[in-house]
Amino acid sequence: MKFTQPKRNKKLKRILPALTVLLILTIAFWPNIYKWLSPPPPAPKLVSTIAQNSPEKPKDSIANEARDIYFDGVDKNNQPYTLTAKQGTEFKEGTVELTMPTLTLKLNSGQTVVLRSDKAILYKEQQKIELIDHVVLTHTTGYEFTTEKAWLDMKTSTAFGHDPIAGTGPQGQLYAKGGFKLSDKGEKVSFIGRPELLIQKEGK
Repeated sequence: MKFTQPKRNKKLKRILPALTVLLILTIAFWPNIYKWLSPPPPAPKLVSTIAQNSPEKPKDSIANEARDIYFDGVDKNNQPYTLTAKQGTEFKEGTVELTMPTLTLKLNSGQTVVLRSDKAILYKEQQKIELIDHVVLTHTTGYEFTTEKAWLDMKTSTAFGHDPIAGTGPQGQLYAKGGFKLSDKGEKVSFIGRPELLIQKEGK
């Protein structure tokens, strides 16, 4: 029994310095140890600033929105055109949804072509417009046509549509189930799908 106490003292002399060093290291590196032991924070939620077609989205989340839009330019034939709209909303970069758009093209011949619709999608980079819902095409020669959808290329002043089109003019009423095409600098309107023309008699 006389050798037990000295052995314990020797063990304590070895253990206590080691515990002291461990305690100091723990205090010094505790912030890093805490981060390592703690569960990682949840990933941040990315909230888009671009509005979607949902009534739950607040108006403040719309990327770009403008009212009373006015834009003018010239096509490759140096014919001036003007694009107006009641409102424009950019839902993604380069694509703008227009409300009540109207495009007026002044031809080199002196005539004017006007295209309007309830809404449209403008592709800014391509300078093309997709006209949607109650598309109306009027010409200063006296013709007015309606269809449901049409495409317009502002660079070349050409337009076309594949939906049925109907209209009236100096010669009478016209209907074409295959759509239309506006070409030759806006001077020529072609109808597709065996168009039907109801000639109006003079005096009526």
